[in-house]
Amino acid sequence: MKKEIANNKGVVTTDVIIAIIILGLFTTLVATLAYNIFLQSSLAERTSQAREYAIKIFEYVDEEDFAVLNQNQIITFVSNLGDNKVSATSSNITSLTTPYKILITVADNGNTKKVTIEIRYNVGSKTRTITMQRIKPLAN
Repeated sequence: MKKEIANNKGVVTTDVIIAIIILGLFTTLVATLAYNIFLQSSLAERTSQAREYAIKIFEYVDEEDFAVLNQNQIITFVSNLGDNKVSATSSNITSLTTPYKILITVADNGNTKKVTIEIRYNVGSKTRTITMQRIKPLAN
């Protein structure tokens, strides 16, 4: 007995539509994964750079004489880093236009000075903030 296949028309429009839908879903998934990997990579890179700025500032604070250490000195140090990506202020951080914005405060407590830095930077559409403090004691 020979069976004949009825309506053997080959590829039908429905098959093409289903294939396009599956391809579209796969492409969207791959694009989303690639974008998320890019964001995570950017976050790691920018966080690392922000911490590097903090380390440089605190190394400067450690080297500087207690009697003359103040906000303006640290702001000048940041300005002289020679990097157009970072700027510092002691009051209005939102007025800064560089990718890394640093707010610096120095509180004089007599025998110690507490240096606080707040570094803001953007990753994607989100603003990230790192805040660190260092206490500089009066040297005897």
